[in-house]
Amino acid sequence: MFLAGETRGQPQNTAMRKALFQYLHEQQGVNVQLVETGVGETQVLEQYLRTGDENWLNHYLKLQGSCADAEAEYWRWLYQYNRQQGGTIHVAGLGTERNTVVSMYGLLALADTEIEPAESIADFVQALRDENMTTALQLFKTAMEEQPDAMADYFGDAYAQVQQLYANLQVNTTYKGRLDRDDLAMMDNMNFVLRQYPDDKFFGQLSNGHVTQSAWKDGNYIANYSRFGMLLNGEGSPVQGEVCSMLTIYTQRGSNGLLGDDAENDYYDLNALAEAAGKEFIATGADLFLALDNEDTPYSEQNGLIKPEVQAEEKAAYGLLPKN
Repeated sequence: MFLAGETRGQPQNTAMRKALFQYLHEQQGVNVQLVETGVGETQVLEQYLRTGDENWLNHYLKLQGSCADAEAEYWRWLYQYNRQQGGTIHVAGLGTERNTVVSMYGLLALADTEIEPAESIADFVQALRDENMTTALQLFKTAMEEQPDAMADYFGDAYAQVQQLYANLQVNTTYKGRLDRDDLAMMDNMNFVLRQYPDDKFFGQLSNGHVTQSAWKDGNYIANYSRFGMLLNGEGSPVQGEVCSMLTIYTQRGSNGLLGDDAENDYYDLNALAEAAGKEFIATGADLFLALDNEDTPYSEQNGLIKPEVQAEEKAAYGLLPKN
């Protein structure tokens, strides 16, 4: 399980994601790309990877706002790369459903338009086929509550995904009042993905806060949140001990030395990094991949990457500092 953290909206993200995924696919056998969009929302992206139909990609891009162009570049690249690799690559969504119209298009992608549904769910299926997605959403919830057998018959092998989508639509109720709702939902969805792809390896380039494996203050997030990386590598997780977290920082030169890409919330002490990387890194901005748990790491528990004032309960952030 490989997780890379990113600061959303940075133009370098696309190139990094391409390089990491291609390397991990070819050298480590990673076949499943994890994304932060919802179960249903991401199904339109899976359909694009299978067919190359740009209409499916356009539905997904509605979720991306100012990042739409960069996302389009990445997924068009991955579609072509997947064809070269024999169609072995898949994408799976971990996030909550933020645009239920797109979620319903994902449901449409799972439906077999040649099968006639039971009369009890006929209105739902017709609304879905007519792409009347607001009505389809209302009827979908009713059908899942009142006609689960008919829904199982209609969706067949895809019904497990339909059930997960339905559960994902209930997150606000399931985790009502929990400030770490999104991370808890991501872990629920990850458990489903692990059942769906039991023999595969995974890569996700997610927001930096989601990939950390121990608590630390992160912008608006308080220290004792259960972040996704913590849950994924925590007690009871089916992949505990098999999670690699990679933090990404795009540096910039400031009046007081080297800064991270989020200068407003300057969490990182980069002086040791700059000293270890050398003058070329400072002068040219050359790319650097640094294993923070090796003997030559510039960091220690006394001299951490994350500034002491933002470390939770004075504990070194696991995965960002040496284990010892």
